[in-house]
Amino acid sequence: MEATKLAKRKQWPVPFSQTEPHFTFNNWLKFFSVVLFTYLLFYTRNPIGGFFNMSGTTFLNVANGWTRAVVVFGGVLYCAIIFAGAVWAAGWDGLSQLFASFRWRDI
Repeated sequence: MEATKLAKRKQWPVPFSQTEPHFTFNNWLKFFSVVLFTYLLFYTRNPIGGFFNMSGTTFLNVANGWTRAVVVFGGVLYCAIIFAGAVWAAGWDGLSQLFASFRWRDI
């Protein structure tokens, strides 16, 4: 009797899915390889990293509209690479397990 009352009671909405994502070792390996690639691309001494990540002094001294756009685009590109790695590792179904779907009845 008590269990049915709890099951019928309205639950609060949760910001994450209630089903656990099941990543295999290969899925985690794919994702962390993309994270490592992104780290090496942006935070080591190479021409691409130097283009997107300039020092604060350089940015303050020569910041124009183009330089600001490059810095913003670098952040967008960084997020896009990480997101593409997550999609490659888990697929769309795996990503949908991480986030709950929005339902009007939860409001």
